[in-house]
Amino acid sequence: MVFSFLPLLLSCADVDPLFFEGVEVSSAWLEGARLSTGAFIIGRVRGGADLFVEDPQGSIVSGPVSLRGGTAGFTADLIMTEFPLTDIPLQLPREALLGEDLLGRYKGSSASFVSAIGVETHHLENEVGVEIDQAFLAVGVGMMWGYEWITMAPIDEDSDTGDTGLDTGTP
Repeated sequence: MVFSFLPLLLSCADVDPLFFEGVEVSSAWLEGARLSTGAFIIGRVRGGADLFVEDPQGSIVSGPVSLRGGTAGFTADLIMTEFPLTDIPLQLPREALLGEDLLGRYKGSSASFVSAIGVETHHLENEVGVEIDQAFLAVGVGMMWGYEWITMAPIDEDSDTGDTGLDTGTP
């Protein structure tokens, strides 16, 4: 049984869904992140954020991204919303990353203990070694420890659904 209560966050401006392609990355972070989780043994994670990328010259590009995926493990979670208390820094593994290296599938673990209000943590890494390691304040109910996968993809704002066409299924 899978639940999802938070729609993708969409901003009002027109954004090219490939706005990060070819941009050299010196730092990157997520702002305004929101996630929801619904799971009993297996389930799904849905949400969105604004991704900010700073290049070596100090120029910043940003745009909305969807965060979609799933979770499996010891889990009984109905988290209606969770949000970080600060911006989420993306931990970069090396120099010479491009914007498109920040997108794609992140895998790792998540854990939560929530009774009305609580904490959910995410420890995720993508295939090039970019890491998300963040605790979120969560509203809902649940206890979970499990494997999690989330695909970060630019939102195509011309689409009514915010669908990017990228695979967000099982790992």
